[in-house]
Amino acid sequence: MQRVFRVGMAKVLAGIMMTAASMAGSTGFSFDYKVEGTHVIQAFDDGVKTYIQMRSDHLPVVSDGMDPALPVARTGLYYTVPLLANVLTVSAGGSTATIHYTGKQIRPRRATPVSQATRQPLASPHRQPLTDPSPSPASLAASPSAPLPDPDQVKPVLLTVEDEAALTTTRTNLFRLVDEGSLAAEGANLALDAHRTKLLSRRAQLIADAERAAKEAAAQRLQAERDAQRVAALKTNSATTVMALDAHPDTPCFDVLPSDVYLSVAMSRWAKQAGWQGPFWEASDPVVERSARICGDVFVAINQVLSAYAQTTHSIRLVFHEGNNTPQFVTGAK
Repeated sequence: MQRVFRVGMAKVLAGIMMTAASMAGSTGFSFDYKVEGTHVIQAFDDGVKTYIQMRSDHLPVVSDGMDPALPVARTGLYYTVPLLANVLTVSAGGSTATIHYTGKQIRPRRATPVSQATRQPLASPHRQPLTDPSPSPASLAASPSAPLPDPDQVKPVLLTVEDEAALTTTRTNLFRLVDEGSLAAEGANLALDAHRTKLLSRRAQLIADAERAAKEAAAQRLQAERDAQRVAALKTNSATTVMALDAHPDTPCFDVLPSDVYLSVAMSRWAKQAGWQGPFWEASDPVVERSARICGDVFVAINQVLSAYAQTTHSIRLVFHEGNNTPQFVTGAK
């Protein structure tokens, strides 16, 4: 039963396409245009007007090289200019595109006067841009006898294969009802607009999900890079500090003065005199509150100073760095 239905739908679709193509050929539609630019989807003409389909809702400024701003009208999904030209320049939203006529017919600058009545092409789902839904063309010029541009000459632009199939199936079913007389062409176009809006909403949700997933993946990669940098830094530091000195070397006497403010300042001055590397403080730096002289065993002397300053929560150790062959004081909380 489903096979019979699919075969029937295929025949109906083929009939509609053949009818549309023959009507397009009989009304003189030409799709011999080349578009250079991103915001123009396609261009075609009906022998009188040039139709331009855009990716944005910005009102374009169209020039044919002689008139810097041709009159532009909105016709359903298309913007129209009342002439045929070899080259048109379209500017909208800060972008510019160029439309070249590639056919063999000679294009005069002005064709039939604007006041002459022309038949408008019925919007086809094969040419709908994936942007915000445009106003329904049904209220402008749709009728059961309105000519359709040849769908074989217009390729899908922004709809996926699945969306194309869904719209084609919907269009086939709706216009079968039009042929049977149970549904007006305007109702069919309104239903197509509603279906297109649903597809656009689904596409927007998919795009938002993809962007969110990309941001999360980028954040994870950044965190992994930071973790790797931390691990590398720890390995490097561990490699340079090879051992703690067992011996307590005697030090040249040096004075610790209140003018030093912090003990690290006095120790740095002493280390420079002794040819050693200055201290590295892992915690708070003891404040020098009174004068003192440090001589003899470095650990005994400095710990006496710390005790005198009531800094009993701190300890000092001396480590040897392989890279510069100098010891370094390291102080921190116990």
